[in-house]
Amino acid sequence: MVTMQPLSRRVESMERDVGSESPQLKMDPLRGKLTGAVVVIAGATWDLGSAIVRELGAAGAVVVVGHAGGGDVAQSLASSARGAGALGACTVEADVADQIEARTLIESTVQAYGRVDLLVDIAAITPASVTAKRDEAWGIDVTADLARCLFPRKAALPYCIAQSGGAIVNVNTFAASPDEFGRACYSVARRNLVTFTDQLAQKVSTDHVTANCISPGFSEPSLSVKLPSIPCGAPSARFSVHEKVAHCVRYLAETGRQITGKTISIEGGRYP
Repeated sequence: MVTMQPLSRRVESMERDVGSESPQLKMDPLRGKLTGAVVVIAGATWDLGSAIVRELGAAGAVVVVGHAGGGDVAQSLASSARGAGALGACTVEADVADQIEARTLIESTVQAYGRVDLLVDIAAITPASVTAKRDEAWGIDVTADLARCLFPRKAALPYCIAQSGGAIVNVNTFAASPDEFGRACYSVARRNLVTFTDQLAQKVSTDHVTANCISPGFSEPSLSVKLPSIPCGAPSARFSVHEKVAHCVRYLAETGRQITGKTISIEGGRYP
């Protein structure tokens, strides 16, 4: 389900111009800035979504808020994007673990705005402890998490390649590091995302498409368990801050366009 917000005549004109130029582009369409760029955020209603939506909205992007059923939250995020300075914002309901819905998210964006310049994927699952998992549930968790990685990128890449450039930023987790918290199936899926991103970056580098991962650590607002203090061994003695992760997303899409195939950890130095 696509919910489009009305745009000003100036913005509508800009979007038509951007869309009409796409087939002729011979350089990176982001050109080191996100102003007027079309950004799709899959899983935007997750913890980090609000900060990323505001950051990319403040950059002057057109922000598409993808969500899997949190309609009210998604509408609020779209409003916050416009309030931050986005040139346009809309919401699209799509569970990107489903290939058809992932394709709908991207194709709805292209239909509305003519292109996709940046895909930010936050969508994931948070499984219970491995000791609470039946064998069949392990496979379901890993498969569903990997599907959320694969399907949005598969849908977006042809458009990025056709317009001679784009960026993909995967928001991962410290769970991609050695599993210390008993969530083995989740760690496997998250580690596979690191490998997938590296391979994808190599595959599409000649098409001026970049692909990177960001791996945040514990973030204080999102903790579902109460910790007595900062996670043991973190040299910086700090939690991850949502806004810092959002800054990194923006950096990779703007001035950090020379970076691809990398995983950037923002977790206080706790995990190798």
